[in-house]
Amino acid sequence: VKEVIQTPNMFVEGMKETADVISMLEMQHDSIMLNEVARPFSITFRDAILNNQFNSFPFEKKRYISVITFNFQIFCGGSPFSRQKTIKWISKQVDYHPSFNKRIYFDLNYNSLPVFASLLITVKHNIYEKNNTVVSSDTIGWANFKLFDHNKRLMTGIHKISLLETEFCDDSYFCYIDNINDHKASNVFFEIESFSNPVANEIINVDDFNFNIDKLMISDTDQEKIKDIRTKAPFNELNNYDK
Repeated sequence: VKEVIQTPNMFVEGMKETADVISMLEMQHDSIMLNEVARPFSITFRDAILNNQFNSFPFEKKRYISVITFNFQIFCGGSPFSRQKTIKWISKQVDYHPSFNKRIYFDLNYNSLPVFASLLITVKHNIYEKNNTVVSSDTIGWANFKLFDHNKRLMTGIHKISLLETEFCDDSYFCYIDNINDHKASNVFFEIESFSNPVANEIINVDDFNFNIDKLMISDTDQEKIKDIRTKAPFNELNNYDK
């Protein structure tokens, strides 16, 4: 009986190791490894299409200035991984389709991006009097864009992101979402530089990163259990407690 039980376990472990090796070889064969890209990470902010209902601008236009701010910042979970970059659109009237085509450089290199990195986008609309007094301030929307796909490859190319109009909260840092179901939502268009081949992020132990787990109301025992679950291979089925 002991022999029968051990053999499947050894076979599964062998399959897992073989699959890991094949996956890594395939990724290295046709991909550029991220640790080889040492220049600053950047995106190109193309343009935006804003929902024309976010503000009716009921003021005398000669007295007021409309300022729309587009904010971009790299996060890893709930922790900021770069400084926030802001692009402003200033005019004497609300423009619902501003065009930018501006390159935004972040204060980190490509090879510093963790595989869990996301691009947090927030768009705000402020109206000022000419003496710089804020008359009104509205959040148009936000989205959290995952920089790497499930194969740990950088999401290069042009992306259309539909903004969520809900309130942003701390839990939103952990949600890689945009408002794909609302065709009337405001949209932001940006591009991540393309390379000759896909850019793959090497597999990194998640414990190398600071997830600010101390801020969660979780006991030390459960914290260790969570770390153990995160590092389990997909071949190891979780029990009901872990699920």
